[in-house]
Amino acid sequence: MQIVLLLAAAIACVNAAPAWTIGQEVKTSSGAVKGRAATRPGFSDVSEYVGIPYAAPPVGDLRWMPPKSFTAAGPIDATKWKDDCSVGLSSGGTASGGIGSSPLLAAYGGGMGGGNHTFSEDCLGLNIWTKPQTGEKAKAVLLWVHGGAFSTGTPHATYMDGSRFAEEQDVILVSISYRINIMGFPDAPGIPAQNLGLHDLRLALEWVRDNIANFGGDPKRITIFGESAGGAAVDLYSYGWAGAKDPIINGIIAQSGSAGTRAGGQAKVPNKAWYDVSQKIGCGGLEAGEKTVACMRGKSAVDIEKIIGSMSAGMGLGASPFGPVSDGKTVFADVADRGAKGNFIKVPLVIGNTDHEAGLTDAFMAAAGVKAPAGAAPKSGPGSNLPPGVAEMLPKDLTPRQIADSMSSCASAKASEYRVKAGVPAWRFRYMGVWDNTNVGPDAGAYHSSDVPFVFGTTELRSDKIKDSPEEAKAVKATMTAWATFAKDPVNGLVGLGWPKYDAANTLVRIAYNNQSALNVAPAATYDVVCKAINSIAGS
Repeated sequence: MQIVLLLAAAIACVNAAPAWTIGQEVKTSSGAVKGRAATRPGFSDVSEYVGIPYAAPPVGDLRWMPPKSFTAAGPIDATKWKDDCSVGLSSGGTASGGIGSSPLLAAYGGGMGGGNHTFSEDCLGLNIWTKPQTGEKAKAVLLWVHGGAFSTGTPHATYMDGSRFAEEQDVILVSISYRINIMGFPDAPGIPAQNLGLHDLRLALEWVRDNIANFGGDPKRITIFGESAGGAAVDLYSYGWAGAKDPIINGIIAQSGSAGTRAGGQAKVPNKAWYDVSQKIGCGGLEAGEKTVACMRGKSAVDIEKIIGSMSAGMGLGASPFGPVSDGKTVFADVADRGAKGNFIKVPLVIGNTDHEAGLTDAFMAAAGVKAPAGAAPKSGPGSNLPPGVAEMLPKDLTPRQIADSMSSCASAKASEYRVKAGVPAWRFRYMGVWDNTNVGPDAGAYHSSDVPFVFGTTELRSDKIKDSPEEAKAVKATMTAWATFAKDPVNGLVGLGWPKYDAANTLVRIAYNNQSALNVAPAATYDVVCKAINSIAGS
């Protein structure tokens, strides 16, 4: 009997999976990748793989073409970040208009590129943080899509380090680079597909579905989440791939962005921005038509970006003339109608905004010495952000700031309502934390993007390295836990944490309300007064 037991034990040892070695080589469809221990201090038990190519470099004849799968000729060094897909804000006078050495760049922690980052078109990569040696054998996956107005941005940023998620929440964190600006959203004549950056997201998801098990992940539990343009991208994905045989995802978290904020508006003159660039770079304009594409493929990407930079002056922080356009495939002009009819991937949704979305712009103006206009009674019609008749329906004591903050979340409210109508679980939040180690100036409040380091648990990584206050630390941990719990069980996870669904009561969760960590809820109507007036005028 003893011999039989010893034999069984020996066989079990032979058949057991080998112990995970930090940064070990992993076989993938792109080739074998070798990583490293996470570079964030204190998280060396997490394996970090950066710069894994999930698509062939979109250069030469592949520029402005749908992404192609890629397999390397040999092993891949997954310790080197991919180049940024955009020159970035900090390089000044670039595709994003540039903000030079503004201290407001600290708000992004390198997430807008520039600095010591390198730009090139060979930028389609993904990054993975995992800890397979503990916890679930098949872990839920959070895939991050960075923001930047679809014009700039990068996942290669201090604040988007995924090691803490992997270490403390027993999930795998993946982030991706995707084509942006004119390279990702060219609105060019005659090309096989528009909105190439959204096609990149789909191919990256296919890569994760096919390979994440080798990193300890569960391909059946993939949640996509993003902020700003990234928030819009993940919601747009739910419409663009609603009819796909395999939607891949099983949850969505959209921070400060939705399909409704990028509903696929079309320029009055088709391809106008494209022709403006092609004309200025010597490839002709409208009269040259589709021939401009072949000519532009022969031009330097940097030279193209420089021209866009000059065109972007005065358009606002991070903006350019290039972004998603309605193509009837990935982006739809009738997204409101589709939403009302439930024509989207029916997976649970978490969506919300920061309390003062315009705070970063306010702080930027203050840093530049520009005085914000004095408050005045709201007006409707031409020259106003309010549709005709709306101002007259609003309380007279509403300030311009309150009106702007209310309007900024109208699309999130609609996205939530679409899910509720379709019987899909939805939760809505409003991030309200104002902390010493994320603050960028007086009256910035909970500004657009301030929730990113909070969600990633990287608030202490600012250059001034201010430690989290005890209450901030609790709030960060509670929110990271909420995001991870949703990824593990999108239907019931948040219910177990006490989060009320966004249902007939239209209740939203106020994260870090009054800088407190405790769960706090409020009627959405508290913040939707402008949205309600707009809907009343529109009859929706």
